[in-house]
Amino acid sequence: MAQYFTERLQKVFHMIFRSYNQKAAQEGLRQLELIVNNQQDAVSTDHRALRNDMSMLLESEINSKEDVLTIANDPEARELGDAYALLARVYAGPRFTWEESNFPEDNMRTYQCLHDSIRRCSPIGTLQALRIKGSITPTVEKDMQISFDDAFRIVHDYAEQDDAYCQYVIGNVFFWRDDNRIEAAKDMIMPPPLSWAKRIQ
Repeated sequence: MAQYFTERLQKVFHMIFRSYNQKAAQEGLRQLELIVNNQQDAVSTDHRALRNDMSMLLESEINSKEDVLTIANDPEARELGDAYALLARVYAGPRFTWEESNFPEDNMRTYQCLHDSIRRCSPIGTLQALRIKGSITPTVEKDMQISFDDAFRIVHDYAEQDDAYCQYVIGNVFFWRDDNRIEAAKDMIMPPPLSWAKRIQ
């Protein structure tokens, strides 16, 4: 079984989305904010302060589509992007978390986190943006590092290797008919056109 997230993001994911314990979920949110603010666990942070600047390291690493795909396929390299994707989900409100978690709903932070996630090559962030109305603006689409097709292929690969969250994300693609926007998904449910030779047979 493959694991999409890094170990520390997997731990935070379980605290926030699967513990159903308010205290553990709030601690998971605090740790997630520490990750995106690039701080050590020992440093206290207010989970309203979000770092806006793009990582200079990431900017200098991306020179081609191959660089983008290398980052998108590597859990360690895309960890910050995936962390932003999870934060966007937290701040998107009770439709995206469990209601009793009492996470603050904040549309502006949701969009900001999604955009940061997309810029940092997160496949789940890229696909998740399709589920939050208004998050794919022309500016965001211009800044997208990976295409919806590439994001779908990467997440689908993990889903096939039994990563439960990736299975959920892929399920959403088909449930909400995002396959209309994602060629790789459309190809899975639409039979390939038959050649003339096969049609005649």
